[in-house]
Amino acid sequence: MSYTATQTPTNGESYPKNLVPEVILSQVTDEVTIHLLQSDSVIFEGSYTPDVLGHVSVDLCELFTEWLNTSLPNTNALLQTEWKKQFTLKIEDEDAQNTINFYVCNADFKSRTAWTTWLASNFLTNQPMEQHACKDAPLWISFYDADGGLSLKARFYKKAGGNIDVNIATTNGAGCYTCNVSYDRLIRQIAALPSSLYGYYDVLLMDGDDIKAKQRYIYSERTGNEQYYCFVNALGGIDTLICQGENVLNPDITYNIGRFGKSFRQLDDTDTIRAWTQNTGMLPWKWRNWFFEIMSVKAGAWRYEDRAFTEIVLRESSIAASNQGQLQSYTFGYILTENTSVIGSDERAAYAFRKSVADEAEEYESDMQAIELAFEDGETETIPIPAKVILVLATADAVVEATPISYLVDGTVVDDFTPSTTEPVQIALPAGDELSFETENVSVNGLILNYYPQTPT
Repeated sequence: MSYTATQTPTNGESYPKNLVPEVILSQVTDEVTIHLLQSDSVIFEGSYTPDVLGHVSVDLCELFTEWLNTSLPNTNALLQTEWKKQFTLKIEDEDAQNTINFYVCNADFKSRTAWTTWLASNFLTNQPMEQHACKDAPLWISFYDADGGLSLKARFYKKAGGNIDVNIATTNGAGCYTCNVSYDRLIRQIAALPSSLYGYYDVLLMDGDDIKAKQRYIYSERTGNEQYYCFVNALGGIDTLICQGENVLNPDITYNIGRFGKSFRQLDDTDTIRAWTQNTGMLPWKWRNWFFEIMSVKAGAWRYEDRAFTEIVLRESSIAASNQGQLQSYTFGYILTENTSVIGSDERAAYAFRKSVADEAEEYESDMQAIELAFEDGETETIPIPAKVILVLATADAVVEATPISYLVDGTVVDDFTPSTTEPVQIALPAGDELSFETENVSVNGLILNYYPQTPT
């Protein structure tokens, strides 16, 4: 070859998209052609003539963004297949061709620590180490597993001492994972009263018994003013911003008017853009850098309302934080990605019912009781329970999982359900004097029922 590769990406190496090495060639004597490919698609091609010193320099960093993506999960654990991709760099002149395969991650990275070393001991977020959590907030955490086999756990701490661990996910192969770590999901997997626990929990990334990364979530009661937003952050993870400030609808409306002879009439088409302005409420001033980051990335943003996500587009943001103040508030403006109606939905009635049940159960949280059932030799298990039950949350161990269990009220079979070790079953029960359970499995044990009476005791 009639050149020397002074600097290029390294075969097999992984880079954040802002730190992909610039292609620098020295001692170039002929025209050089550079191709950049993703799979079989050519995303860049250029021919370069060396300068008077025989150098060629090509910066490819701006080419990777549109090929990388972080998705909002629709499951409790999602493998982000587009967070990291392989690219191929081909450098050729009239004599030969050099091919380099390397990886690029959907992350902008600033640290003195090596990228691969940093990934092994950090979550993909720059949010404060102590983050807010409340019952309805959608919370996600992302991390990269280089080899597969890591586990993500939530650790709740008992006031009486000790802790309770909840398994969130176990990776199945290498890759970037985004997992649901919301309080509402995790607390339902614990056979303990929330009042018996401290008001925080840690999310731990573990390799066996070794903790590789930790994020703490501090629980706070709902005020009813919360607005929830999720953003793709600079590292390609998903962060949640809980806002308690004012949310203002300030649409842009333009009425189109036509002239017909001597009169004016309003035309059928009216240009409307529904725009919102959101105030964050008072936050610790040290959160300003994190807020600035999620406002500046613009790689994906969603509003969470009525248990559904709506994609939004940021229009503006205002940040001014003094290091002399303990609390600060910020604002940002946004519109929906599609200018379609958000009024009315087939799910509104169903959601209103679910929400009223959930709110009532939360109100009676102090009256929640837990009972463990055990079935032996096919016997029916009967438990004393209030005649009217508003909500039952059932979780199971591995022995009970996927075992159909029927429940009876006053000796009459009402329905059945199938317990799971990961997602509690929610059932609303009718009135009756006693509640019985039966199953065909002769060795079922470890079924935990958390139930709320319909009226406080």
